[in-house]
Amino acid sequence: MTEEEIIQQIELLQEKLVKMQAERKSEREVQPSPEAIEQAKQLNPIDDIFFNKMGESLEVCEEIISTILQYPVKVLRVIPQNTIASLQGRGVRLDALADVIPIFEVEAELLSDSPLGKKGAKVNIEVQKNNDDDHQKRVLFNAAAVMLNETAKGTKKFSDVPDVIVIFISAFDMFGKGKMWYKIDRVISGTNNVVYNGMREYYVNAKVKDRSTKELADIADLMEIFVQSDRYDYEKFPKTSERKYQFKNTEEGVKKMSDGIQALIDKKEQETKVIDIKNVMESFGVTVEKAMESLKIPQGERTIYAGIIKKQ
Repeated sequence: MTEEEIIQQIELLQEKLVKMQAERKSEREVQPSPEAIEQAKQLNPIDDIFFNKMGESLEVCEEIISTILQYPVKVLRVIPQNTIASLQGRGVRLDALADVIPIFEVEAELLSDSPLGKKGAKVNIEVQKNNDDDHQKRVLFNAAAVMLNETAKGTKKFSDVPDVIVIFISAFDMFGKGKMWYKIDRVISGTNNVVYNGMREYYVNAKVKDRSTKELADIADLMEIFVQSDRYDYEKFPKTSERKYQFKNTEEGVKKMSDGIQALIDKKEQETKVIDIKNVMESFGVTVEKAMESLKIPQGERTIYAGIIKKQ
């Protein structure tokens, strides 16, 4: 058997595992576990899995983007839970990617102050609850991947590469400067000249409260909706509040959120089993078959896990 044929077999085995997991889910009568339901109840929009569902709505994205940019926008398309590939093949996970244009015609003299420009931009919304990585590099890496993947094939001029706006929403103050809203500019050293390369960055956080202007007060209210379970504002943010309420308080919404949590639990269970099998193999110098036998892996799943481990 050639290497290509082996890879094809492994991919087929992985597809079979996904199918088996779906069948087990069906056997549960599509009911998430009590653990999944309890976890779902604790979620808020600041949690990526919750925001992924919120971000399916164009109207919600319009409210969020317009508020944070302090500029009215129209969302033409949104792709929640989007995964795109980088040049290295690493998957770039985006919480929401939106095609956005100004809600009105931008006058020429206002273009320099417009976060969107006349043609609009790709807006990547990221939410982060924990300050546990180099998020600056994360933002740059993801924005570059968006520019690359959203540029039409055959594009000749770099001026035709789409502009990208990153909106980074966090539970923590990214820069530790005591500000709630940050707009990042590229400035020529020793001058006040801002130079623009097609990427703009906005960072907002729920830790700092700034109500010094009407616009900032609106952002502060929005951030409270993101992190406080019982916080809604139907006057300022009707679409965001309505969708949050749906996923936290209606039977159908809680069920959808719990299903998402259950999928993560199932995936984690699979990853844990693979680690356990490999640990037994390394510790006792046994084959994958012997390791699975000792761990009492169900017979019907053994071929699948053997294929995953072989690929790794």
